[in-house]
Amino acid sequence: MMDVRSHTRSCTGRLSFPRRSLLLACLVLFLVGCTASQSETTVPSQQASQAIYAYLEARTKENVDKMVQLSCAAWEEQAHIEAVSFRGRQARLQDATCADNGSDGEFTLVLCQGKIMTNYGGESRELDLSHRQFKTIFDHGEWRMCGYK
Repeated sequence: MMDVRSHTRSCTGRLSFPRRSLLLACLVLFLVGCTASQSETTVPSQQASQAIYAYLEARTKENVDKMVQLSCAAWEEQAHIEAVSFRGRQARLQDATCADNGSDGEFTLVLCQGKIMTNYGGESRELDLSHRQFKTIFDHGEWRMCGYK
């Protein structure tokens, strides 16, 4: 015979064990869902500078595919142009470091120090990375280069 109290409130007004267990399980699932949702929407800002450093490395190596992969949709065409700008110039990074440097609207700004060194026809040139800030945006779970400020 089935105990009626196991499926209803007891005479004292408390939830029975099965209902309490079900309620507790639902609460745990809700909290787990909230935590997972929060971690997906949390934007890890320290990775913005890492994406720009990777973009600069790809640029000095004339790696168009990597530069486009690291770019937002609005910057992809410019990434193609920048990729060929050092063609045949033996570009390399020198003492380059990048760090987050605030925000500008929807963009996280990154400031880099160091230089891109090039050599063309025996003439050395350098591009000081600190003269402009890089605009990044968090898009499809990744930080992406999206222009200069």
